[in-house]
Amino acid sequence: MIDWGHALSIAGGGFGTVFILLAVLAIIVWATPRIIIHFTRGKSDS
Repeated sequence: MIDWGHALSIAGGGFGTVFILLAVLAIIVWATPRIIIHFTRGKSDS
């Protein structure tokens, strides 16, 4: 017999993991250009 509680627990854990990884990736993609611009702005003035 299928233990639906356990199946939903596994599915929810997988979905949660993917959601967290996508959120972290989105933050990295958003922050990388800002960090690059921040550090290269001072060098182009001299």
